[in-house]
Amino acid sequence: MRRYWLMLSALIALLSLAPVSLAQDPQSTASTFLPAPTGPYQIGRTSRHWVDESRHETFTEDADDHREIVVTIWYPADVAVNAAPALYFADISGSMGSEALAVLLIETWVALVPDIGIDAHGPEVSELGRSTTHSFADAPISAAQPSYPVLVFSPGFGGPPEEYTVQIEELASHGYIVVGINHPYYSGVTLFPDGHAVTVTDFPSSRTEQRQAQTIPASDFIFTLDELEILNANDPAGVFTGRLDLTRIGVFGHSLGGAAAPLAASQDKRVQAVVTEDGMPAFDYEPLERPIMLFASPSFFEMTGLSEFPSLGVNYVVWSDGFDHLSFADDPIWPAPMPLVGSLDGMRTVQIVRAYVLAFFDKYLKGENSGLLDGPSDEYPEIEIRSQNTE
Repeated sequence: MRRYWLMLSALIALLSLAPVSLAQDPQSTASTFLPAPTGPYQIGRTSRHWVDESRHETFTEDADDHREIVVTIWYPADVAVNAAPALYFADISGSMGSEALAVLLIETWVALVPDIGIDAHGPEVSELGRSTTHSFADAPISAAQPSYPVLVFSPGFGGPPEEYTVQIEELASHGYIVVGINHPYYSGVTLFPDGHAVTVTDFPSSRTEQRQAQTIPASDFIFTLDELEILNANDPAGVFTGRLDLTRIGVFGHSLGGAAAPLAASQDKRVQAVVTEDGMPAFDYEPLERPIMLFASPSFFEMTGLSEFPSLGVNYVVWSDGFDHLSFADDPIWPAPMPLVGSLDGMRTVQIVRAYVLAFFDKYLKGENSGLLDGPSDEYPEIEIRSQNTE
């Protein structure tokens, strides 16, 4: 177990600190390294900050500190003509620019792994901070549907939700509201509305730390669902009131987030479908009777010794020999050579991830079966799939 955590921590450290060169076409409305989403909807992006008065913050010594999180929300939008696309990284406080946020994220990892030898103030990091997306800040929610199903996402240790923009934007473009949780002390750098920043803790190594690294984010999942109910009833910003279809909720996550997602689902019946991307079964995990898909790389099977995710209901195991642990983030399409993104072409990798995650949620939240999960696919011969308890 310790080897698993240390290996994942090292992977994320390498991910965050690798040099990146992102060419930007001045005539384009989006960064050239992010593929355009394939769905019919344009995408809005906004943030929220919530404080859980029922939980104390375990990472501080002040007994009056309560657990607080920042979420980024992607959603189907009606975007104004000539609107400027949102930057890859965004600060909810508005006090720190995207470039400075990118530098702070890298500085955090240099502090954790000082011998990496990457210059956090180098031009590649600054260029990463200038990169844009296919989302538009605070655009009005699309009027095409009265409400949209909701997906809640949790990133891997040390990575913010924005590092998974490719698959999240794809889901939003197909009519989902996607809420990415930035877990303080686990998700790289968390910036709060008052401008203060929280960085990651040391890598969880003891059994107690590993347990907390799963149970705390799982509780963040459940708290997020509580806050979404409040937001749907009355959004002070007037964006989401009555627009969240909370009868159709899915959760998903990668690595640490991929462990927290099914743990949260096992504790909260509001969740109807779960995807875990290279996320090992959590402590105190009770097998789900709701649909779950394990999207895995060979390194997952090697590190965990598992061939499937414990489940009593509909479940899928989807994997490719060409994947590695970081194939589920945006890393495979970064122009700089990145470690542990697998042997497949980067654009092909993100295409596959987008297709299978979308197919799963479409089937179990929208009742739309593309047939992709029914067995081997001529369109995606790189993928192997096994299912149980399906119709």
